[in-house]
Amino acid sequence: MMQFIRVDIANTYLLESFIQRAGASLSTFRYFATRPLSVVKNHACTWVIEENQEVEAYGHLDREGETVWLGIAVTYHSRGRGLGRQMMRRLIDSATTLRIPTVRLSVDNSNIAAIQLYERFDFRLISKDKKSGVYEWRNERDPYK
Repeated sequence: MMQFIRVDIANTYLLESFIQRAGASLSTFRYFATRPLSVVKNHACTWVIEENQEVEAYGHLDREGETVWLGIAVTYHSRGRGLGRQMMRRLIDSATTLRIPTVRLSVDNSNIAAIQLYERFDFRLISKDKKSGVYEWRNERDPYK
């Protein structure tokens, strides 16, 4: 059975579980390489997907000043099963509910599968260098505008 679980400072053990299971996915998702797990207390929201009592996907909306950054990762052995798409839907719905007008993300240029996923969710390239690109999503569905 698959379920979304909201993560906060009280259940960061779920993040530890994800990091331990992520495998090669951590080569492109480096967020926790430079941050403590307690960073979740600054997030607008943090989610994991748990399946059969194992954490298989992670996603967050992280406030950094005026910018909200999206981060997402799926364990390496669970790629290609639609978990990334489901997590993206949850994060976009969360952004809408939280009335976040704009979300950005950074992705390695070589991560073609991730770029295709982001573009399906209406993220548009706003800047690019040799290594990575920054994409932005605008909340056109914001019912509070």
